[in-house]
Amino acid sequence: MPACTFKIVALSGGSSGGGGGATSTTTSKTYSDGTRETKVVTKSDKATVTTTTTKYPNGTSDKVKKVENKDGSGSVTETHTNKEGEVKETKVVTDKSKTVTEVTTTTASADKTDTTFATYSADENNLKLKVLGTTEAEVTIPAYVTADGKDYRVTAIAQKAMAGNTTVKKVTIGKNITAIGKQAFKDAEKLKTVVVKGKVNYVGKGAFDGIHKKAVIKIDASKKTTRPSKSLLQRAAKYP
Repeated sequence: MPACTFKIVALSGGSSGGGGGATSTTTSKTYSDGTRETKVVTKSDKATVTTTTTKYPNGTSDKVKKVENKDGSGSVTETHTNKEGEVKETKVVTDKSKTVTEVTTTTASADKTDTTFATYSADENNLKLKVLGTTEAEVTIPAYVTADGKDYRVTAIAQKAMAGNTTVKKVTIGKNITAIGKQAFKDAEKLKTVVVKGKVNYVGKGAFDGIHKKAVIKIDASKKTTRPSKSLLQRAAKYP
């Protein structure tokens, strides 16, 4: 049981757009082990937004933000901050039928100098990487992404997903990815090493145009080609 519990209710209304006001309710709990939990529920004529923040005695924290729109669509964003201040966040977007349509993952160092975000479009149990931005020199496009308690296979990279990136030097492509879209890494001029873990059977035109002139692609951690091109990648992807 909590050591203490209190509740604060605040009302605000009269929006200039004539759509009515919003009601906000805040509930806070402090548990006997020092854990503090705060829940804020805001209701309007368009949506209900519930944000629960939990701070633990060891310096870590979790935040869950749930948006329930009146039309049935919504999103859930889960954020974990470790005691060093590093952040990991996952956002899941659903449509009116509660089907997952998009997943976004974000990681950030405490000082925000190293950040990576990736947005995926969802199709049942599979994800397609739409865009990946990073300030780091090495990045992994994963084989799986866990979102809202479910594991999704990452099976494709969309066109221009990392085009024009100016920092990444090495990319590892997860074992479930079978397709790389057109110009996916175009003009990522510092990209010098690409590791392909699985069997990629489609590489779009110009996927690796404009990357480092001495770039090396490692296929299945054993096959190697220099100056990557569509034809070389397609043949290499068929190796056992």
